[in-house]
Amino acid sequence: KVSITESEEYELVREDTVIATFSKAKMEEDRILFPLGLGVMLEVSKDGIKEIFTPEKAELCGLIASEGSLPSQRGHYRIFFHSADIELIKRFNELFEKVYGKVPNIYKGKGELIAGIANKEAYYDLKEIGAKTGPYRYHVPLEHLDKEGLRAYLRGFFSGDGSVAKHGK
Repeated sequence: KVSITESEEYELVREDTVIATFSKAKMEEDRILFPLGLGVMLEVSKDGIKEIFTPEKAELCGLIASEGSLPSQRGHYRIFFHSADIELIKRFNELFEKVYGKVPNIYKGKGELIAGIANKEAYYDLKEIGAKTGPYRYHVPLEHLDKEGLRAYLRGFFSGDGSVAKHGK
């Protein structure tokens, strides 16, 4: 149950006990979304309560899975995204800023551009999600994706690493 107080706060209530209070909420036809931070929302629906990613975080995770890296070196918390396409690098930076509030730097690599940032909070968040678990290894966070999030994840993944083409006639 969700109730609205006189101070325009939203209370999440279970059995007459306030579980959480939120200052913002997005009401949709079949659910209510509460922002939690770091690109995560609390979804309350008839099916229950679960944490889902914003479309921005889902797309960012797709980009990292395709052409990103989270190199593990003691004391370094770096996140990289590689692409020859400056528009894709800019999109990565835009998404990263929306989710984590920081803008990665852009470097020139060998035949590609690299967006990179050292940020401990974002690094551990992305590691915990399993956004990139090793070379050519990643975890698709299906448990945190609604339909819109799944589309965003796939958009990010295929923008970074995929193509669909028809060869021949």
